[in-house]
Amino acid sequence: MIKIVTDSTCDLPADWFRKYDITVVPINIQFGSKTYAEGVTIDQSTFYKMIKETGIFPTTSQPSVGEFTQVYRRLAKDADSILSIHVTGKLSGTCQSAEMAKREVA
Repeated sequence: MIKIVTDSTCDLPADWFRKYDITVVPINIQFGSKTYAEGVTIDQSTFYKMIKETGIFPTTSQPSVGEFTQVYRRLAKDADSILSIHVTGKLSGTCQSAEMAKREVA
């Protein structure tokens, strides 16, 4: 069985995550000193509302190696393989975090 992992920058229809059993690792969104996990502790409507109300444009950071490691270990219990799909490493550090976690879990 193959398990699929992506991050929250993935722009797929919401029902695909359930339909194809895709696991999403959230990126981190920082509004000032507060950090939110995209799709977990902040949704799209709250995100845009906060920008409108505060005038602050947030920054983002990739999920940690530990977050990917946790997900990979959990999925590896029931999977023969894990396919982890992310934006290119030239645009984001997310791919690097995923690759480091892969080596840790391998």
